[in-house]
Amino acid sequence: MNKKLVILIAVGNQSGRADLAKDIAALGYKVRATDDLSIVLKMTSKEQFSLVVLDVDLFDSERNGFDVLQEIVRTVPKCPVIALGGDNTVLASLLASRFGAIDFFARPYSFSSLASTIKSALVNPSKEGAVISNGSIAPLVAKSSAMQQVIRDITNSARSSLPVLISGSSGSGKFLAANLIHKYGKLINNKLHCFVPSTDLNLLNNVKAGDTLVLRRLNMFSKQNQYLLCDWFDANERTKVPARVISLFCNQPAVTTVPNDIIPELLSRLQVLHIEFPDLQQRRDDISELAREFMGQASGYQKTLNDEAIELLLVHFCKGNARELKNLMSRTATQFNSRVINASQIRQLLEYQLSVKKTKPDISLMLETLVSTQVEQKNLYQHIIDIVEKPLLEITLHRTGNNQIRAAKLLGINRNTLRKKMQRHFLLQKK
Repeated sequence: MNKKLVILIAVGNQSGRADLAKDIAALGYKVRATDDLSIVLKMTSKEQFSLVVLDVDLFDSERNGFDVLQEIVRTVPKCPVIALGGDNTVLASLLASRFGAIDFFARPYSFSSLASTIKSALVNPSKEGAVISNGSIAPLVAKSSAMQQVIRDITNSARSSLPVLISGSSGSGKFLAANLIHKYGKLINNKLHCFVPSTDLNLLNNVKAGDTLVLRRLNMFSKQNQYLLCDWFDANERTKVPARVISLFCNQPAVTTVPNDIIPELLSRLQVLHIEFPDLQQRRDDISELAREFMGQASGYQKTLNDEAIELLLVHFCKGNARELKNLMSRTATQFNSRVINASQIRQLLEYQLSVKKTKPDISLMLETLVSTQVEQKNLYQHIIDIVEKPLLEITLHRTGNNQIRAAKLLGINRNTLRKKMQRHFLLQKK
């Protein structure tokens, strides 16, 4: 046997590790077995193995099996890795593949299948290493118990083709969850269609069998469009391979009830599976890892955060959201040249951010003033809309050089509707 055909087995369970080593050795390979991730990294970096069988459930105080898998693929891209795992098997299998494993075996697995994969990997090694998409890492930050439940829900949703409703406050990660379900679903070549309230629903004709339709800000779709979606959904369900439907709606932090402005007929069709995406304050254990990952993505993994900077972020973002954290890390990576970002640099940007917010008018305060001065108004809603609508139209028309087609597109309404509103507010007479 070629001396280079040495297989490293990294499995946590002692008896399972010993049995697997014995079985693989019986195939004629040289075997080294360990449960120490540090040894795995050290010896693979020296290119001492032809293949690694890695238990992705292994972990120590610094890393887990997925971290080690990514590190092996980065440092020794020609060394094939076969991943083993137990929990969250559907998602873990797909994640292992995304991170560079050539195959994944969930316990209990068939040893004959594992042996066949080992032989194939060694006889026909890949000429190029797996390419890791850093963008796929962020949603996997899930140390908190709240996010562990989300991962389980995503796993179940990806496994099925049932409609999924995802709720959560703005910036909590709902669209990331929708993307995970789409990417890790049964059909790998299907297309993703994203509709927002202003989307022309005639485009539903472009959604083909097996595609994924994501409805963002579901509670802001007009009642008429919600009924049209009901009709389309019923027709879609009768097709041989229905399109998957994932719906998203925003709610206030710590509020999990479905908004009243989603009609019951549509809600009953879309809320088969429900994922409640937690706010950042519910997943405080994830903030430090998220911050480091966002900083890595923004800087090409050339910059990091020191402990004091992390402590400051933990305090500041306990009531923030993941999108705000990502934006801050992007600004920080661009603003400062140092490889290690400290607390004073983070504080500098936070103070600037707060000062900018103070210069902006608080719309809620303006509305509160309007409401308090119009307590006798019978049609308060329309009265407020009339007050806000005219300056909105004026600003939009000015911004678009009085081009009504561009203004209507920017507002998300058709030109005829815009002209009616302009006529109502006596804006057609303006040049």
